Amino acid sequence: EAVVAPAPSADAAGAALNSTSVLKLTLVAAVHLNASERADSAPAVPAAARTVASAPPGKVATSRKVAPLKFVPPAGFDYEKVLIFHDVLVTPPGGIISSGRNVNLPFGGCGTLRDYRPEALKSCQGPARAVVVLSQGQAEMFYHFFAEILSRVMWVRSQYPELVDSPSTLYHTTCTTEDCNQYAQLVGLKTRYGKSSHLVSGCWKAKLAAWPPSSTECGFPRGAALQKLNRFLYDSMRSVDTPLKTGGRPSAVLVRRIPQRDKKPARIVLNHDEVLRAIGVAGWEVTVHDGASLLDAHKQCAMFYQADLVVAPHGAGLTNMLCCRPGTTVIEIKQSDGGFNKSFFNLASELGLPYIGLETKEPFSLPFFGSGKVNASAVGEAAASVLNQMRERKSEMLAGKAAAGR
Repeated sequence: EAVVAPAPSADAAGAALNSTSVLKLTLVAAVHLNASERADSAPAVPAAARTVASAPPGKVATSRKVAPLKFVPPAGFDYEKVLIFHDVLVTPPGGIISSGRNVNLPFGGCGTLRDYRPEALKSCQGPARAVVVLSQGQAEMFYHFFAEILSRVMWVRSQYPELVDSPSTLYHTTCTTEDCNQYAQLVGLKTRYGKSSHLVSGCWKAKLAAWPPSSTECGFPRGAALQKLNRFLYDSMRSVDTPLKTGGRPSAVLVRRIPQRDKKPARIVLNHDEVLRAIGVAGWEVTVHDGASLLDAHKQCAMFYQADLVVAPHGAGLTNMLCCRPGTTVIEIKQSDGGFNKSFFNLASELGLPYIGLETKEPFSLPFFGSGKVNASAVGEAAASVLNQMRERKSEMLAGKAAAGR
């Protein structure tokens, strides 16, 4: 059975949801149309739906930004339930239109669900029989796509596994690139880049739409979803016998940020080699992860799964801690301006990973936009401290086993 957030009635348009009801979920295989079929079979959109985002009489709709309605939950509303809708439109930003009205959803992600133009509803694709709605803004950014958007699928996996198991379910993710398809595969979605991709964007007409809980606010995915995703990835790596290092020096991953074409340089560590040496001197075998030689999603996840230590300047590369094993320590080299961005501190905390945040203070500098030199000695000292703690824990464990055997 599925908890359903019904669309507002005509006389209560725009008001908060005032009731919940229970419907039996009958899943039929989703119909996925290829590119040519999509163009030929775009359904007609009801007039009410076409005008839902238009301006008042005498006004011209010129802005895409519309203030979102405040969601007022009905009594007993469960924020961790997947909402199920029937015969609806899925809007480009991931909202739901039912019976020509925007459904007021408990949305906390980036952007707003009203960020689209009315004409976008004139070319809806489909109809699809099952669409899982994961979009919630900033899908082009790795952290938001991997940690926020894809983590939402874990709610569907636990509550409606038949949807995820179906080889024809579609996923509204906004990002449909090859990289996004690879990461979708990594979290268990049946998709492949190209015509067989099941990641979709834009407006879709759906016989059934599943809307899982969103982030609590932009940049803050729900902890339970992150933990389930981490466990899923961890188990996936184990199931394919991803080798772990035994004996010798423990494994560390050092993330290296490099300038990207057509983008401002951001938190580029100019003395990267010095930092690399400092971690090595501390006793670690270091693997460098950088944008110049990115592996596919599975190999990249395996790199972090194998690591006992992750060191990185603040940035998207730290999102890969989602693949780490329990006990892996994360060292974040903080930016020197703009205050403390807590995204990765929060991510490590939700995953239960030990976290060390290293301040970048004068004479060192690491601006959010730009480049600078960081305190390599401090990084090396932190790495050495982590290694000492690992050795102490191992000694205590061996002593405990010895005592138990006597």
